[in-house]
Amino acid sequence: MRVSLLALLALLALPLLVLTTAGCAKKSGGSATAAPAADVMGKVNVPKDDNSRSFAGKILSHDITNFTPSGGDGMKFVYKTLSFRNDNTWDADAVLGEGEDSVGCKEHGTWTMEAAKDEHTADMAWVRDHTTCPGRDQSATLRVNVSIAKGEYTISMR
Repeated sequence: MRVSLLALLALLALPLLVLTTAGCAKKSGGSATAAPAADVMGKVNVPKDDNSRSFAGKILSHDITNFTPSGGDGMKFVYKTLSFRNDNTWDADAVLGEGEDSVGCKEHGTWTMEAAKDEHTADMAWVRDHTTCPGRDQSATLRVNVSIAKGEYTISMR
């Protein structure tokens, strides 16, 4: 019975191990960062240096979740998911308000980035060109500094 239970636990842990190591970037040779796959990058318009291309590959590969931009007018606003596309557009599902008084809404726009400071950090501009969120301007620009390390995001307003 113990051998069977141990084997079952090992089989159950295998997918977790695969998921944990799947996000690890492989480095080729010295300190150069492996280039993101062409299908991820698509026709994205970013600075051509290796750090910027690496950063763009990361932002295109992972959604930002539960991000609350600062500077609100008192009503809580949260981007539940914020997805960046390889045509320099973004889409977001958001929530305005809290609890029973909350309203789900959507926003989308375009994004640009300055040359990345390193493979994990870049200044970006997110330009909103449409929202269904009550009380939010149809167009606005959010300037942010984004850092992505080990799948974790740190976002600060500029």
